[in-house]
Amino acid sequence: MGTCDHKLMVSEVTYQAVWDGLLEVSRARHFYFDQERRHKNINFILRFLLAMSGIGAFASIWDIHELVGPTAGTLISALVIIDLLGNFTTRLAQLKIVNLDLASLEQDYRNFWDDTRNGTISNKEASENKKVLMMRLNMIASNVDITASDKILQRIQEDAFRAEEVRYAG
Repeated sequence: MGTCDHKLMVSEVTYQAVWDGLLEVSRARHFYFDQERRHKNINFILRFLLAMSGIGAFASIWDIHELVGPTAGTLISALVIIDLLGNFTTRLAQLKIVNLDLASLEQDYRNFWDDTRNGTISNKEASENKKVLMMRLNMIASNVDITASDKILQRIQEDAFRAEEVRYAG
């Protein structure tokens, strides 16, 4: 971030807390966007494999190939179980909603960050606004239960930090 020339109407501690909040919102946005993309891909692959298995099962009805029937039936059963247990379609719908809400929150937070940098907001207003925005983040994130590996979380954190540094450099 660095200390740029900002009209400091807020304390340095509040200024840093607002910046950290911006990074947190950006990280959440990157994370949930990444998860939406992953769930979309998984959902597509499952649907594609189910369709192909269905074609195989249909072909076995017409006695096209003796091995296709049992294989397709087993594959269809396994794919349906994976789809039901993974709940990918529901999570994908939830992630789309979460990402729309996060896009709005991210824009609100960027406006708040600009107010903080430009010195158009007091220390008290900044603290209160940050609390409200972070509560919104927590409420949005609670709409879907997604976990990821530490490796993915670390990559997301680094991507978000780089994106914000590039956006606000100089």
